Amino acid sequence: MISDPDQLYAKRTVWFRRPDFIFVACALLLAIFFFLATGLLKSRLSSRGYVESTSLHEIIIGNSVLRVPRNMIRFETERSALVRDQLRLAVHWPTGAGYSKANSAAFLMPDQDEALLFITLEQKSQNEDMSQRWSSVYALVTEGNPVPLNNGLMKQALRANSGFDGEVLYVEQTTGLPWIARCQSDSTHGQPTCLQDIHVSEELSATVRFRASTLDQWQKIREVVDDTMDAIIIR
Repeated sequence: MISDPDQLYAKRTVWFRRPDFIFVACALLLAIFFFLATGLLKSRLSSRGYVESTSLHEIIIGNSVLRVPRNMIRFETERSALVRDQLRLAVHWPTGAGYSKANSAAFLMPDQDEALLFITLEQKSQNEDMSQRWSSVYALVTEGNPVPLNNGLMKQALRANSGFDGEVLYVEQTTGLPWIARCQSDSTHGQPTCLQDIHVSEELSATVRFRASTLDQWQKIREVVDDTMDAIIIR
């Protein structure tokens, strides 16, 4: 029996220095690390990189300042950057909210993304947006008579070789500047989508992409986009 405290301490120290103990301890630490890392990776993959945080992230594009809920920002790199050339958002429609557990199906399941608006913000590259280009561009390349639809829109075919092959226009012209969406034709493979580019401030433009199947609710789409821009553009 060891009665000397120094000898007892020395024996315990030697035991902790044994190779088999060090090996077991290292293996245990590695197992814990890989368990935590795997859990984090699975969480990231299962949410496609979206986050639930609604904290505001400040981003500068040109001279414009935006404060955007993190759960609206599509890509992780854009949630940490302060200065960007563009910012890509995913907005739940018709609620106008970002990603959450409650609406996760719309963000994560490809066949459900008709409930999303994809918005890309960047500095203006043209003096006129799509509505302002109606008379100077689109009206010059239309073909045939417009077809009135029940939702207040007119479906307008575009001439072949006009630069808009495989696309049709949907136009509403009763309220000031026309509301215009350029959409893939029904014959396009997959789910047809629509595009708009709109000026949302003196310096910024937004490209909005949405499923053609939601065109019946075009007024609500316009409302959600306008409300989102009003909320996030500070100056």
